[in-house]
Amino acid sequence: MENDSESGWLMSLRDDPWSAWGSVDRFISDIKFCPKRNGAYLLESDVWGRIGPREIIPTKGQGIAFYHSTRAKFPSPDKFGRKPRITMIGQILDIDFDGKEVTHIKVSINEKVFEYMRNNPIVREGAMVEVFEQCGIKQGSVATFYYASPKQWKKILSYT
Repeated sequence: MENDSESGWLMSLRDDPWSAWGSVDRFISDIKFCPKRNGAYLLESDVWGRIGPREIIPTKGQGIAFYHSTRAKFPSPDKFGRKPRITMIGQILDIDFDGKEVTHIKVSINEKVFEYMRNNPIVREGAMVEVFEQCGIKQGSVATFYYASPKQWKKILSYT
């Protein structure tokens, strides 16, 4: 398995006292107020997330997609019927991990992608169900990073 810039990660977000990113509205709002540079939002945060069942780790330059599972707090009303979804896509600028746990992340999110995905998340339905499952997301375990191979990552990006 390769660790290259053509692959990506799905980070399944959580909502608990340590992280408000499990709320779709709060997550989008947090990005909106991040500093910008060269047409991109720079999201940087301490996080907690274990690395999924692969022997590969996230690295600088790879893509990252933020996934809200059925446990997320979705907007009300939710035009996507509370279905799990990728709410944002970016590129990893820096990432720290301790063993199998990610502790800090810095991500670049293109402004155009941000605006598009606010209204057009990648919903877990149709052909995307298979892509999510190939990455390892079956029930959407929270606080986990799931590897997306170049083929899977290309499929995810084709929706943006």
